[in-house]
Amino acid sequence: MSVVIPVRRLRCERCGAEFTCGSAASAPAPRCWCQDLPPLKVKLPEGDCLCPDCLRHEIQRHESKHDESQDQRPVQNRRQS
Repeated sequence: MSVVIPVRRLRCERCGAEFTCGSAASAPAPRCWCQDLPPLKVKLPEGDCLCPDCLRHEIQRHESKHDESQDQRPVQNRRQS
């Protein structure tokens, strides 16, 4: 069962662009556009109202930060038996 979220007109807190938020306008399966993107697991100082472009950019930025930190992990030496 899907939950229909009322559509709201918002302004991006980062770039100022207007965008719609919510699932009531999408048919036949009600889904908000943000549900098609990976979740962003950090709180942003701007709040949670980012337009599709700014949210995609922020997700890419955090994913590349995560990838860089994975590359910089120290390699553990394994004991030879």
